[in-house]
Amino acid sequence: MTTHETELKTLMLASQRGDAAAYRTLLAKLTPQLRAYYKRWMMGAGRGAEEAEDLVQETLLAVHLKRHTPTIPMRCSRPGFMQARATS
Repeated sequence: MTTHETELKTLMLASQRGDAAAYRTLLAKLTPQLRAYYKRWMMGAGRGAEEAEDLVQETLLAVHLKRHTPTIPMRCSRPGFMQARATS
C-alpha cells in the first residue's frame, strides 16, 4: 500500500468514526484524482469530458453510500474506489 493509499485509508477510517472533516478531506483528495483518471480514460476511448465527470460522480456516490461498510477502508486505492462504483 502506498503512502497515499495509507492516507486515504486513515481518512476513511476516521470518517467512519464520525469525523466529518476527515470525510471532506478524503473527498477533496480523491475527487481530482478520479477526475484526471476518468478524463484520460474516456478521452482515450473517444468519449467526452462530461461522461468522465458522470463516472466521477458515480464513484463518489458509491463511496458515500458504502463508506460505513467494513470493506471500504480496504479499497482505499483508485482501483478499489472504482470497484465500489461498479458494485453499487
